[in-house]
Amino acid sequence: WHIQMVSVIDLLKWMLPVLWRAFWTSLWPMRTFVPRWIMLMGAPRGTDSLARLLKKVEAKQVAPVIDPRGPFPFTSKGVRAAFDLLETRHAHGKIVIDLTKRSD
Repeated sequence: WHIQMVSVIDLLKWMLPVLWRAFWTSLWPMRTFVPRWIMLMGAPRGTDSLARLLKKVEAKQVAPVIDPRGPFPFTSKGVRAAFDLLETRHAHGKIVIDLTKRSD
């Protein structure tokens, strides 16, 4: 990751929303409306990182991690089991519901 800061203004553009959110949540009297945490995610500028990722996907060097208990069938029991697993937050990878396994 390369974050390029050319001036103090660039630094403030990047940090001010994060600092403002932390300041606002500490002063807000009704904290139920404002989360107490923030998540900062970003990606580097430019397209070469995305191009490298797409090349790895095409070469099948990147594979999704799917929870070994799935895929769940697209039935009311299967969807309920998938959401129960999601609520436990113990899934090891993506939770998949197979839409082709329907029982009408």
